Amino acid sequence: MTTEAVSPTADLDDIKAEVDHHEDSKGEDGPDVPDDDPRWLTAWKLWLSLLGMMFAQFMTSLVGNMLSPAFSIIVGNFNAASKFGWVSSAFFMAQCPCMLLYGQILSAFDGKNVLLSAIGFFTNIDAVIIGRAIAGIGAAGIWVGVLSLIASVVPLTRRPLIMGLFGFANLVANGCGPVLAGYFADSVTWRLCFLFALPLAAITVTTIWFLVPKQQILRPFADHAAERLDKRWGQFSKSDPKRSSVGYRLLGVDWIGFVLVSGAVICLQIAIQDGGSAYSWTSGHILALIIGGFGGLLVVFIAWQWHEGEAALMPLVLFRNRTQFGGCLLSMSTLYANLIGVIMLPYFFEVALGSTALQAGYQILPYLLVTIVFSFVAGWVTTKTGHYYQWLIIGPCFMIVAGAVYYTMPSAPTTGQLYGYQILFAAGVGFTQQQIYVCIQAISKQEDIHLRIAAVSFAELFGGAIAPTISTTILRNKLAANLATYAPDAPATVTSDTTLIGTLSTELAHAVRLAYIKSLQPIFIQLCAMGAISIIAAVVLIKPVNLKKVKMMGFAGH
Repeated sequence: MTTEAVSPTADLDDIKAEVDHHEDSKGEDGPDVPDDDPRWLTAWKLWLSLLGMMFAQFMTSLVGNMLSPAFSIIVGNFNAASKFGWVSSAFFMAQCPCMLLYGQILSAFDGKNVLLSAIGFFTNIDAVIIGRAIAGIGAAGIWVGVLSLIASVVPLTRRPLIMGLFGFANLVANGCGPVLAGYFADSVTWRLCFLFALPLAAITVTTIWFLVPKQQILRPFADHAAERLDKRWGQFSKSDPKRSSVGYRLLGVDWIGFVLVSGAVICLQIAIQDGGSAYSWTSGHILALIIGGFGGLLVVFIAWQWHEGEAALMPLVLFRNRTQFGGCLLSMSTLYANLIGVIMLPYFFEVALGSTALQAGYQILPYLLVTIVFSFVAGWVTTKTGHYYQWLIIGPCFMIVAGAVYYTMPSAPTTGQLYGYQILFAAGVGFTQQQIYVCIQAISKQEDIHLRIAAVSFAELFGGAIAPTISTTILRNKLAANLATYAPDAPATVTSDTTLIGTLSTELAHAVRLAYIKSLQPIFIQLCAMGAISIIAAVVLIKPVNLKKVKMMGFAGH
């Protein structure tokens, strides 16, 4: 069997069974692409290109994570604690549907230009939320664009280590971001957290423009999809369709699917945010959003994707391979857990322990830095051995343990508990997050890799979009009862402006902080659920494959 005879959606059991037979017939119709093939960048060209993409990744990570210590100050400044979830989740909510959009655009246009355009996206609380959402749109294009360009210039066997190096860029961003945000919020103004990205964007655009080569590997249209697009072209123009033109390929983007999935995500986000606070969970408003809005639009979206076939925003044919579905579940649960750490841990330090925003930025560093260290270790081992599957089991096990210890954490935790628990948490996220993309690339043809990465990224950001909102809803619903139990004399304003806790008497402030600790503990039990989902997805859906063998089969961008 030749390389081209293997379907990109074939089950990995079939792939592994084909490897030995393929050795006897390689080169007949679809020649293998060895690691030293000229299409892969090497030496200074490779490292300069990676440097440009690292700048983009650094900027995205910095903007995405740096606000976490300042969230409580921002919502307190506007007396809008009820919108805490929106400030923290708007960035990821906007990213979520845009991941699919950029995935399809990247299959039709030059990846370098798409990445540059995404960077360009990058006096009240609603303006803050909108600003975060716009930044999220740009971040979606940067994330999918960088991953796709890596797949275009680096062979599969070297990608785990390269992604580990990108983890180093995340390490610097994750380490600097919270500290800078804490300093700006405490000593200058939290508004600098938003303005800080502007000079970074200028540097990133300049670097990518000069250092990253153009990569234009277009996904060909199937015959029936091309015929449908030809008819659509005829509705707008009398000229003959030019299938390589910008207008024709823009017409091929599934804009209807994008609107449908965006509407579904927004409806769910509003329902989670308002449920139990502004409206009862059984109210017509919430039920309409969940059933009619999210559920109805999701059904219509799936039906539309089936109708569009290979021209869909998220072609359902991708999910014939169960590893794709398993990767989506894993990515969703991993970022869900990660966002609990990035957003809720600084909030815990501030409201439960009385830390300033700057102190909270320092206190979360163990989690952020160790996460990247574990991610790099997993990538290095995978590069050396070719095996990634073990990390998809080990990581979630640590995640479950971390959830259990945080849920049972005493009201006056020791320093060892505060930082030791973060290491357990970091192992759960770090060992897993990059390996998900490695296993997805291992089953991808070059023309499909943008769409497969985008589908996994969509699921990942869906988890990231709902995690802060669900966690905030849990906190809000638990806090009222716990304040009544532990601090009945506390003023109601401590729920909308947590900085007021420091102005209370020592005894009352301690009682309020205890109420917050009791309210935050149920949030961390979600880590156990996310870990369980990840283990089930890995065991049931994802097949263990040796990357050193898969690269021989014409997959992984070959």
